[in-house]
Amino acid sequence: MRIRSHVQEDLPAIVTLQESNLWRADTPEGMPYVSMKYTPKMLQVMVAGGTHIILEDHEGLCGYILSMSSSFELYYPPLAPMFDRVKALGLDNYLFVGQVCIAQRHRGKGVLSLMYRAFLSSICDEYEFLITEVALDNPISIRAHRSMGFREVKQYEGERGKAWSIILLGLK
Repeated sequence: MRIRSHVQEDLPAIVTLQESNLWRADTPEGMPYVSMKYTPKMLQVMVAGGTHIILEDHEGLCGYILSMSSSFELYYPPLAPMFDRVKALGLDNYLFVGQVCIAQRHRGKGVLSLMYRAFLSSICDEYEFLITEVALDNPISIRAHRSMGFREVKQYEGERGKAWSIILLGLK
């Protein structure tokens, strides 16, 4: 396995991995999932303006960490409520983790911590905080982020009554 920075040519593989891990009504309880479907056009904008980490193995791309700055809300207004919740926390100088995904064949093997270490080493001098939201019905993701040092700063109820946790990692 290899961890590296993204290149534009990764976009189709990111979309494919995202699609195979999107939450669906038949997603087994407790199975990790991603909840946001980024279109290829949205991903093009996102990857042009941020730091992103790719995990690849002999089969190709098998994991990613995507980030976005607060300016992404201008490009995609439906994310404005998410950024408003973060602004209400009174934080400055943060980077938002837009999505983390690892192929099922590599889950539970410690690759998330390796990916986050590479990610953090590339951004730690630029930002004070890393922040993201995780659905409370995604316990594997919550545990994985806690093991990396993220702590919950707020819970809220989102669309269709879904409960979410805003989690934060201090970098300084």
